[in-house]
Amino acid sequence: MNSNPITTIEEGTFQNMPLLHRVLLQGCNISTIETGAFMTLPNLQYLYLDNNQITTIQKGAFKDLPALRYIRLYNNQITAIPRGIFDDLKALTNLWLYNNQITAIPRGIFDDLKALTNLDMQNNQITTIQHGAFQNLPALQILNLRGNNVTFVKNDTFEHNTNLQYLYLDLVCDCNFPLWSWLKSKSWLNDAVICLDRDDIKLSSLQESDFDNCTFTDDLCYPEYCSNGGSCSHNSYGDLVCSCVSGWTGTTCTGMDMYKGRTTTAYFDTLPATLIGKSTW
Repeated sequence: MNSNPITTIEEGTFQNMPLLHRVLLQGCNISTIETGAFMTLPNLQYLYLDNNQITTIQKGAFKDLPALRYIRLYNNQITAIPRGIFDDLKALTNLWLYNNQITAIPRGIFDDLKALTNLDMQNNQITTIQHGAFQNLPALQILNLRGNNVTFVKNDTFEHNTNLQYLYLDLVCDCNFPLWSWLKSKSWLNDAVICLDRDDIKLSSLQESDFDNCTFTDDLCYPEYCSNGGSCSHNSYGDLVCSCVSGWTGTTCTGMDMYKGRTTTAYFDTLPATLIGKSTW
């Protein structure tokens, strides 16, 4: 056994290995993946990073990987995915992010994944799916969001995913009439949207009259959604939005207003990719 395991995958780690097409790095105690870590592997197709102790994935960690088809990052403790992590992965078809601690799916993080067919994000702590989060995934066939804390999904969240065949989602269905209407119009979709507040029955099995006593209120804006004193409401799309108090800005009021002597920060653009994990291949 190696008594000094590698904990950081640095730029140039795989130099002089241009023909390598599979990298299996499970159980290696890796904590950090730096920018350009795999950029010398143009033929890489399979990248398995589960079952590590990854805490940081820098922007550009997966750059220059035109042949990459599979990424496994499940059974970790990912809390956020900043924009740019998955840029230019034109061949990626499978992305596994389940069993983590992701709390939100912001728009833009999957925009470059035009070939993605399978996205698994079950068993996280997702409460918010931003408008347009999945709209640039034309090839998506399987989307698993089971085991999260989603309370509201607007009716056009998946309308751009014309190849979607399997949708797995647990949510409070009491006032999700828009999503119910969309599911009813998609008889071809093998949905498994489970209503946690209706004894775990399928949303599609409900009738229109079941929504007559809808109790939808801004209470769905749970207090911790907006930080630093910001107040939460819903916009015309049904998305959660924050009104920040003086001195704060950003999607959830975590950025500092430069006009108040601070530097403006876009929340999802600056979050580190924080991961800690375990898995088996």
